[in-house]
Amino acid sequence: MSSPYYRPSSYEEQQLYDHLIACRKVETPEELLERFRSLFVDGIEYSEPHILETLHKIAMSRTADEEFRFVLNRCCRILINFWWFQPSYRWAILELVDLLQVPPRGTVTFVYAQRLRRLVRDFITTEEYQALQRLAQVIEQGDELDSEAAKAQRSRHSHSEWSDAHEHRQAQGPQQRRSLRDLIHRYPYLYPHCLSSNSSDSEFDAIRHLQGERQQKFEYDLSRYVTYMVQQSNGQTRPPATPIQNPTLLSDAQLRKTIKHFTGQVERKGTYKDLAQRFLAYSSQVDSYRTFKEGLYHYLVGSIDSTRPDYGKHHFNQWLYTQLKNTLPQSDTQQLNSFLVTRTCHQLIESLVAPPQNVSNHFVFVDLINNVGATVTTGLLLKLLLLYNNLKSSLEKRLAVLYKHYEPVMDGVEWLVDSLENLQIAFSIHFGSMNLPCLTRL
Repeated sequence: MSSPYYRPSSYEEQQLYDHLIACRKVETPEELLERFRSLFVDGIEYSEPHILETLHKIAMSRTADEEFRFVLNRCCRILINFWWFQPSYRWAILELVDLLQVPPRGTVTFVYAQRLRRLVRDFITTEEYQALQRLAQVIEQGDELDSEAAKAQRSRHSHSEWSDAHEHRQAQGPQQRRSLRDLIHRYPYLYPHCLSSNSSDSEFDAIRHLQGERQQKFEYDLSRYVTYMVQQSNGQTRPPATPIQNPTLLSDAQLRKTIKHFTGQVERKGTYKDLAQRFLAYSSQVDSYRTFKEGLYHYLVGSIDSTRPDYGKHHFNQWLYTQLKNTLPQSDTQQLNSFLVTRTCHQLIESLVAPPQNVSNHFVFVDLINNVGATVTTGLLLKLLLLYNNLKSSLEKRLAVLYKHYEPVMDGVEWLVDSLENLQIAFSIHFGSMNLPCLTRL
C-alpha cells in the first residue's frame, strides 16, 4: 500500500464478501463472531493476513467515509441472512449487532487500523446500523426466543469466551424510557422498509420470510383470542389450559369495537368492501376525470361525516376537496383511465400520510386521528386501498417514514401507535387470511 488513500476495486470488495461466504459454510456462529470481531472491530492480527490487508485498503480509500458503511453492512448481512434461515442460529444475529459497539481489543499505531476502527465507530450512527438494530429488536421480541430453552441458549452463548457483547450492552444500563423502537416487532408490514437497507435478493428474501412468519403468527393469535372472547361472552368461562393474551395493544373493549368496525357495516351502507365495490361500479360509468374526483370526494368524506360531521365541515372536508381539485387539473375533461385513478390514489396517500417535514399536511393527519380516532382514520385509508390493489405498499412506505422519524421517543406519539395497531388489524382482516366468520361472531 504505497498510497495512504487507495481506491479499492470492486474485485477487492468482492474478495472480502467471498471470504465471509466461504467461512460461513464451514464455521459455527461462535467461530464466525470471533472472526468478525477480530477482522472488523479489532482490525489487527487476523488469521488470514491477506484478507485484513484487503480490508485496510478499502478503509483507506478516498470514498471510505461515504461508502464503507455499505461494505460493512453487506458483510453483516452475509452472516445475518445465512443465520436467519437456521432458527437455532438466530441468537447470533443479536450478538453480531451488539458486537459492533464493543470496544476493540488492544491498541493500534498503524494508520490503516486506526482508520478502520474509526469507520466502524461511525457505522453505528448510520441508517444501515439502525436497520440492523431494528432487526435484532424484532428477533429478540419474537416468538422464536420466547421459549425457556431458546433464552437459555442465547444466555449460554452470550457468556462464552469469544464475546462480551452482551455484557457490554448490559453495562450501559437499562434505557430510562421506552421508545417507539421497542414496538417495531409488532408491525410486520413495516419490516421491508425498516429492517432492510438495500435491495439484494438474499436480504429481501430474509426480510419477506420474517414478515410472513410474524404476520401469520399475529393472525393466528388474534383469531385465537377472538374465539376466547366469544366463548367468554357466551358464558363459557372455564379458563383455557394455557393463558390466551390479547395480541394487540388495544383494550378488549377497543379491540371489539375495532374488529366490528372493519368487518361490519359502516356509514349504515354496508362493509368497507361493499362501499368500495359500489364506488368502482360508479366510477366505471363517469364521463370525465373531474366527475370521478367529485365522486371520490363524497366516497371518502362519508367516513368523517358519519362520525364527526362538525369536524369534517370545519376542517377536513375542505382540505380534501382542495387536494383533489389540485390533482392533475389539466386532465379534468379527459375520460377516466387507469393512470389517472392510480396517480390520484397515490397522491392522496402521499398527502394524507405526509412526512413531518411537510408540516401542514402532516398536521392534518395527526389532527384527523386526534379528532375522529385512529379506527375511522384507518378506515379512510382502507377505502383507498380497496380501490387500487398496489396502493398498500405505498402506504406502508409512508408509515415507515413516520415510524423512523418518531422512533427515538414514545411520549406524544400515542396517535401513531394507535394508528399502527389499527392498521395491523385492518390489514389482517382485508389482506390477510383471517377467519372472518370467527371475527363477525364477536
